[in-house]
Amino acid sequence: MSSSGKNLVSFSRWLSAVCVILLVEGSLQAQSPVTVTVYTKSPEVTIPPDFSGLSIETGSLRNGNAGVYGNWMDDSTHSPDPLHAQMITLFNNLGIRNIRVGGGSVDGNNIIPTNGDIDAFFRFVEATHCDVIYSLRLLYGDTVTDDSIAKYVWGNYHQYLQTLAIGNEPDWPSYRDSTGLITGYPSYLYQWELFDSAVVAAVPGAKFGGPDQGSNYPIPGARNTDYNGKPWDVDFMNDTKSLGNVVAIYLHNYVGQGASGSTPQEMADAMLSPVWDTTYYQELYQSDCLPVLQAGLPYRLTESNSFSGGVAGGSDSYATSLFALDYMFWWAAHDASGVNFHNKQWVLNDTIYMDSNGNYLIHPMGYGIAAFNISGHGALDSVTVANPTLLNLTAYATTDSAGQMFVTIINKEHVSGRPYAPQPRDAEVTILANGSPDTASVMFLRAPGDNVLDTGGMTLGGSTISNTRPFVGRWSPIDTVESGDYVLKVPYATAAVVRIGGPFIALGVPASIAPRGVTGVPRMTTFNWDPSSGATSYRLQISTGAEFRSTVFDTTLTDTTTQLSGPLSDTTEYYWRVRGQDSLYTSAYSAVDSFTTGTGVLSINEVGVIPEEFSLLQNFPNPFNPSTVIKYDLPKSQMVTLRIYNVLGQLVETLVDAQQRPGYYEVTFNGDRLASGMYFYVLRTNDFNAVHKMLLLK
Repeated sequence: MSSSGKNLVSFSRWLSAVCVILLVEGSLQAQSPVTVTVYTKSPEVTIPPDFSGLSIETGSLRNGNAGVYGNWMDDSTHSPDPLHAQMITLFNNLGIRNIRVGGGSVDGNNIIPTNGDIDAFFRFVEATHCDVIYSLRLLYGDTVTDDSIAKYVWGNYHQYLQTLAIGNEPDWPSYRDSTGLITGYPSYLYQWELFDSAVVAAVPGAKFGGPDQGSNYPIPGARNTDYNGKPWDVDFMNDTKSLGNVVAIYLHNYVGQGASGSTPQEMADAMLSPVWDTTYYQELYQSDCLPVLQAGLPYRLTESNSFSGGVAGGSDSYATSLFALDYMFWWAAHDASGVNFHNKQWVLNDTIYMDSNGNYLIHPMGYGIAAFNISGHGALDSVTVANPTLLNLTAYATTDSAGQMFVTIINKEHVSGRPYAPQPRDAEVTILANGSPDTASVMFLRAPGDNVLDTGGMTLGGSTISNTRPFVGRWSPIDTVESGDYVLKVPYATAAVVRIGGPFIALGVPASIAPRGVTGVPRMTTFNWDPSSGATSYRLQISTGAEFRSTVFDTTLTDTTTQLSGPLSDTTEYYWRVRGQDSLYTSAYSAVDSFTTGTGVLSINEVGVIPEEFSLLQNFPNPFNPSTVIKYDLPKSQMVTLRIYNVLGQLVETLVDAQQRPGYYEVTFNGDRLASGMYFYVLRTNDFNAVHKMLLLK
């Protein structure tokens, strides 16, 4: 399309980046043609770097809350791990860059986090590079306590603070004072201004956001808490603007309200209904958000989720990932400064949860947030969708600061429990982006069998999201008819993130060197391969079958050589392969090579007297440059991990992650690629945990 043709297209500010197409009932063909046309424009809506966020309860900061050993974000004084490395890895993999501290427990819980709890929280904030909205108590609170907390938080951690906030959901009846102190908007405003004045006197320069209203009226089913015909956030904005210290407006949005009585299928049908995009979000935006933008203030959805209640198989289903991806883009296209999904310990609609073994994992919704992290950067472009069969589909486009374009297509067609629902359809999509390069690649968000009620097995770019290693999805090529004209199929219940431009595989394929086609290989052999051009890391896989249907080792490394972290079985034939990867791409795997182990172990002494007790010895030499030896003893067979962390609690390297037999073990750690400084090495088994410090001096 010519530039003059582009100028003829006019979009309203809040609809410029999205076209939502309604699904009609009826029997239609299984595949449906869709044309997505992208118009690059000078930025009107730019997605803030901290758009993706989580909201946590104030109670979550406390030591031991909800069964957590230590603090859920930092247990440096209570566990061998300097920080909760799993939590940090998940935040990075999902792209979470904002944390709102508040929720019902800021007003409803009498146990206030200590300064030590606050310190632990901000150590985590520093490690994850997050901005923070920190809430102070209003209901049942007192200004002396709030002043003290505000002075401590602002005085020590103001560089991480976006704003302070006072109270939570003051319009929601369950949080009103039973004595009648706060019974409606006027009395709330009176109390808020008292606390605001006290905090500002104690902390000059403090900035605030609010009111964190709980009702998302006029969405159907929401309680009407309007005052004088306006929602509380608009009244609050108008009544506090003279103070000069309210710099953002916060509101909550649980679109489906309570899930009581809903079945998982009913919840999935609601989350993927086009009505949420065309009516529910739009009505809340017009009533509560647009007036804020027109007054020149930003707004943020500081608590969000599809439903406020929890139903197994609904709140934690794959449908939530498609909902989250669509929800984030819709609100980004409507000038929201961010979305914080509420993560209350531990409920089914959490993004991150803790399992019975104390591990931190993600519910399916995390995959939608991770998909947004890939494509939700930079400026939003205008999109139109030609959809003659009226597919239930949304599309968004962005151009990042490097000029790279991403198009996200969400096919929300799905198998429904409604008796009148049509057969879900795949989308045959053509993307038209005039003037774009002649190459494009795609990463799919999918569940097994495209079943929106699945609670596990999700993949993004064919990869799962781990709590121990960086996420690297696989990009696959899509057909290019000509420059700026791309064709792909988006199956039902699937989202596609399309990256336009650049080779779909930007990396050379590594070549294996050793071991290759030999027998008698030590059971802790060293693997070597030629580097892959452009790769920043490598994925090594070892299997007992050439098809790699299962693996005995599957790890990510930064070097082109590695010694196994645990012994293989003796006299067994193994197959191995390696691929290169960077932050966006993966190469093809190398050719598969095989070898057969002997009986020797190499660096682990399994011969002789079995140790009487567990032990982790001090590394030698210490200080070291660049390598040192770490020794440990196992009196019985155990699952063993030996990991290296830096002083921020970030995982540096996993040296051992394997089931090991009784014996005396030693592992060499090479710090050649690391900076000088203090590091921690942590040994964990089923029955034993230990940590030691070591010093790298270069």
